[in-house]
Order: sequence, then structure tokens, then C-alpha cells
Amino acid sequence: AKPSRIAFRKHEVELNLPFLWRKNPNARLLVLGFHDNEKRQYSNTGPEALTRWGKGIAQLVTEIEASGEQALLLMTTDLVHYVPLTEADEHDPKVLSYMQAYDVEGMYHYIRDNKVSVCGEIPVSVGMVALQELGAAPLQWTGRDTSLHAGKDPSSVVGYPGGVLWR
Repeated sequence: AKPSRIAFRKHEVELNLPFLWRKNPNARLLVLGFHDNEKRQYSNTGPEALTRWGKGIAQLVTEIEASGEQALLLMTTDLVHYVPLTEADEHDPKVLSYMQAYDVEGMYHYIRDNKVSVCGEIPVSVGMVALQELGAAPLQWTGRDTSLHAGKDPSSVVGYPGGVLWR
């Protein structure tokens, strides 16, 4: 099934579609996009709004599953952006630990207080609240890497996490 409308300029959804449709060609998708500015941490958004949105998504997932349908909650994020590798190695593990614990407020303050440039902190925070509301177990990280392997410049890297959660 083709999407009826794509209203944002990022490509994360497009990257995931082949995998989703390979698994289930009849999958129906609801894509929620959150504006996230990598230059401004949690741009105009605080823990209260993130919590409200996450609880709304958890309620939607609960209703979908109660109707007999399956639901998949998929979130994407990068970690630090365009910093030296040493800085990525300092901040990325800390951000990942907040994500794994579903500690939205802790991650919010760590990113804001340390001016860590993360692109995706808003959708992941919303997803963390939703997962916690759904009673999910902690995330399991499958890997963490940086763009160093592609760019070969340790003075400016982007961090990337990989993780899964099965319920």
C-alpha cells in the first residue's frame, strides 16, 4: 500500500518501509513525525509535553491491540552530531543509559545541561514514555557506532545506536 501523504522532509520512514512491507505486505502504517532541531536541544518542548504525547501513543497502541490488530512502535534517532570522537564516546553511552531506563526527565536535563546535540531526542523521549506506559522491559542495545568508519575524520562524527525490545 502506498502512503496517502508524506508531510515531512526526512527519510527515516522511507528507509523502514521495505523491511516492514517485506514482513507484512498488508501492513497499515500511521506515521507520526516530531520536528526536531539538532541545533536546539528539545526545541520548545519539555518533559510534560513529552509525557502527554507518549501516554497518548500508549493509549492508541492499547486500543489497536484490543481490536485484535498487532502494533509495532518504531523510533529512530541519531546520537551526538558533528563532535570529536572523544566527545561522542563520553556522551553517547550516557544518553543510551537514560534511554534504556526510560528516564525521559534525566535525559532531557542531561542533553540540555551539557548542550549535547542529538537529533531525535523528542521522538525517542515520546516513545520511551509510551513503552513505559505499556509495561515494556528495558531496551536491549545491540550496538553503538559512529560515522568514523565512513568519514575517517575523528574530529567530526555522528553517533548511531541500535536496539530492540520484544514484547
